[in-house]
Amino acid sequence: MAAILYPLFTVALLWLFFRLWKLRKSSEKRLVGVLILQVVIFSLIYNNLVISVGSLLGEGNLLQSLSLVRFLLHATFTPLLMVTAMEFAVRVEVRWVQSRLSRIVIWLAAVSLMGFGVVVEWLLTGDLGLEAFLGTLRYEHLHGFPPFPAFLTILVVTILGVLIWRTLKWPWVLIGGIVMFVGSVIPSDLVGPVVEAGVEVLWIGSLVATEQRLLTPDYSLSEGELESRISQVAAGRSKKP
Repeated sequence: MAAILYPLFTVALLWLFFRLWKLRKSSEKRLVGVLILQVVIFSLIYNNLVISVGSLLGEGNLLQSLSLVRFLLHATFTPLLMVTAMEFAVRVEVRWVQSRLSRIVIWLAAVSLMGFGVVVEWLLTGDLGLEAFLGTLRYEHLHGFPPFPAFLTILVVTILGVLIWRTLKWPWVLIGGIVMFVGSVIPSDLVGPVVEAGVEVLWIGSLVATEQRLLTPDYSLSEGELESRISQVAAGRSKKP
């Protein structure tokens, strides 16, 4: 079953990637948080794609090298999602994140967790073992390190989700964070790693939906309307000196 689910997760993430790309093109502003979200989605596409083709590649140096990149991408970019959530909060005028100090603190926390995660993954480079699960094949750490950078990221995003919900009456950043947290704490010995991969897709979906909500207050934006808006924004940029 996992051999079917991971390709489906990959396709879903690809759709979210291109949906966000269109939303970025339709925005008149260059938003760092949205760009970060798109980079995180790319890293998750890579993650699920490697797992999807693992059984085809088989045991060996190629799959091991691809897996190392998978771990490094996850450790590098996932903490930056707290910056994405922070920018959402800034855009809806949440009071707590309007000060420069609070934004600096979140940036420092994200960069610190990135650095810690990369160092840990580098130290655990030789600690990989082959793991088969319901038709999939991948390399995983034999002696894992507690993923507290990921948990701290989820916690910060969820807290910001509460503030966004109270200000905008939009609960999906909060709901996405709660779903991600619940999926992360379920022991993989009971359900395997596929549940966490699935809730990651839902979490990312809640963030992409939030970006669309911020661009369109009534949340109604058809493909035709989106393409028209992209054309208008592109025309406006071309007129600028």
